[in-house]
This record gives sequence, structure tokens and C-alpha cells, in this order.
Amino acid sequence: PMDQTKPLENYHAIRNELILHGSKTEDKPEVIAMSKSELTGSEEIRKELEASLGKTVLAISAVTGEGLSLLVQAITKELNKIKNPE
Repeated sequence: PMDQTKPLENYHAIRNELILHGSKTEDKPEVIAMSKSELTGSEEIRKELEASLGKTVLAISAVTGEGLSLLVQAITKELNKIKNPE
């Protein structure tokens, strides 16, 4: 990343903040998306995140629109699971 942060550390920091605020996020479904997918090297970072987390990480870009429809589909799918549990 351009800001020299580590995406995996950022992910865990955000998750920890949510847990500290008592929102019980560890029990809720999540959709993970990595922005700025138009930047060089972003695909490698996305693959590293997926491997480290063992979860799908969507690549999105507000600049190009890449992945936005997939993100909406993933969110809709998770919301439907909550609304209509199997």
C-alpha cells in the first residue's frame, strides 16, 4: 500500500476495535473487500490476504468500478442468509 501499512494488520486492528466496542462481530458474517484494486501490486496483496485469512477477499475500485457489482452481490447473499436462514 502507498501508506506503507500492512493490510493483514489493518484487518486485525479493525476487527479488534469492533470487538472492543461490544458489537459481537466475531459472530456475524462478513464480506471482506480490498479497495484500490487498480493500483500495481494490489492483486498480490489480495491473494496474500485471502491465504492468511482463509476467506474470500474481493478486489474493488471506486476509480474503475471494478468489483463493485460482485461486492453488492456478496453483501446481498449474506443479508439473504440472515433473512432466510437454511
